[in-house]
Amino acid sequence: MFARLKTQTNKDGSVRRYLQLVESVRVNGRPRQRVVATLGRLDDLAAGGLDRLVQSLAQFAPRLQVIEALSAIAADAGRAWGLVLVARALWERLGLGPRLRQLVQQAGHTVPLDEAIFAMVVNRLADPQSKRGMLAWLPTVWEPRWAALDLHHLYRGLDVLAEVGPELERVIFDGYRDLFHLELDLVFFDTTSTYFVGHPRTPLAQRGYSKDRRPDRQQLLLGLLMTRDGLPVGHWVFPGATVDHQAMAAALQDLKARWPITRLIVVGDRGMLAPHLVDWLVAARWEYILGQPVRRRRGVDAVLRQRGRYQWVRRADGTRALGLKEASGPQGDRLILAYNPERATEDAALRQALRDQLTAAIARGSVRPLLKGYRRYVVTDGTTVRLNERAFREDARYDGKFVLRTNTRLPRAEVVAAYKQAWQIERAFRTLKSQLDLRPMFHWTDARIRGHVTVCVLALVLEYTLQRLLRDAGVTASTRTVLADLERVQAVPLTVNDQAYLCRTPLVGEAAAAFRVAGVALPPSIAPR
Repeated sequence: MFARLKTQTNKDGSVRRYLQLVESVRVNGRPRQRVVATLGRLDDLAAGGLDRLVQSLAQFAPRLQVIEALSAIAADAGRAWGLVLVARALWERLGLGPRLRQLVQQAGHTVPLDEAIFAMVVNRLADPQSKRGMLAWLPTVWEPRWAALDLHHLYRGLDVLAEVGPELERVIFDGYRDLFHLELDLVFFDTTSTYFVGHPRTPLAQRGYSKDRRPDRQQLLLGLLMTRDGLPVGHWVFPGATVDHQAMAAALQDLKARWPITRLIVVGDRGMLAPHLVDWLVAARWEYILGQPVRRRRGVDAVLRQRGRYQWVRRADGTRALGLKEASGPQGDRLILAYNPERATEDAALRQALRDQLTAAIARGSVRPLLKGYRRYVVTDGTTVRLNERAFREDARYDGKFVLRTNTRLPRAEVVAAYKQAWQIERAFRTLKSQLDLRPMFHWTDARIRGHVTVCVLALVLEYTLQRLLRDAGVTASTRTVLADLERVQAVPLTVNDQAYLCRTPLVGEAAAAFRVAGVALPPSIAPR
């Protein structure tokens, strides 16, 4: 259907023009035009009637309404907004924002290096980039305070962090205490390594035991201290050749020097245990709970051979969860043997599967490929191979058992419960690489490397703080899922008839929960800017 103008000439020579609505039809297979309605004389309609008619008809044409409305609107590309709002709220609630601004001002910096640091932390949460890569990321985020940031601001921010990192960790703990009413009475220490690409000329870059299985690379060692709730409170950067128990001793010594701690129980896994570390802990009057390798018989035979019945820890339904025994340790401390019957069944099944595998391999005459990992389970005289039954019997002694060494006076069950928390921290620490996102790391000076690691740890602090707040609010979604939901909350700058507005896209997933637990007022869906 369309409009057509029909011209009519009168006898006196005057011309009249009429506006008609016409539709195309087919008559006997041929196209024809049929007048649907004559709307009136054009000169009469031009006096205002046509405008009213079009406006009346427009309500039945939604697409036309959109086109007409958009003709007065200019929209820019959407920018991530939700994540930076929630991250800043947590940053301020923990006290990091105020203290960092104060430290930057005291150092005499005239540019907002605290904003450069905060921008790097948010980038670690969102889309980890190199510092040069961040220059392309910054314009994708709606934060007017970052508009003037340049590459040299980011590098100078790293230098600031290298100096004030320990001060910020005290701020973090004070923030945790205010938010979650925490006490620093039980801490867990663990380490991870990260390697460098290239050959940096820094004392931190050394070859050592690589937890990334890259012994060909120079690396550094990162020690992290966590509360019993899994919240990071301190970190230390060590040269790559540092072993775990050396890192733990150095970290605890620094912790004791910096913080007025009256009592603290150190929990570490079996990799932390070393005779001189225990000596140092005893001399420093630290309490400890350390995992003892159960298959190293020296020092644990006393508890493995302990006669008598187990003291059983039972579940809520009355079933046996753990059996506990105790004996005196080598330095006047305590050895606690824990026996898990369910784990014992699993260990026995795994050992039987290994026996079956080796038996089948011996029968096929193809045992050699297995000798590298399982040599202790077979005996060979050079021509024949048979199972080492003594090794299998020896292993059966340890099914479902682990040994803890402690100088605390805590009841056995509480010692085991504390160490099980350490297991949970250790499992979380295995995923720390993806959360810390230490790489990409292209810095070659000690200060820049330490600043970069501090940025990663601060991002982890914000993530774990949000995780704890969400958990306390009953939100079951993973923190990474919530962060992704927040990134989908965008700000769209609009200009309507020369008036500037900011439009917020709708909330998705658990973004609303994140705003709520962080204490952020939800921005209006559209507001002047």
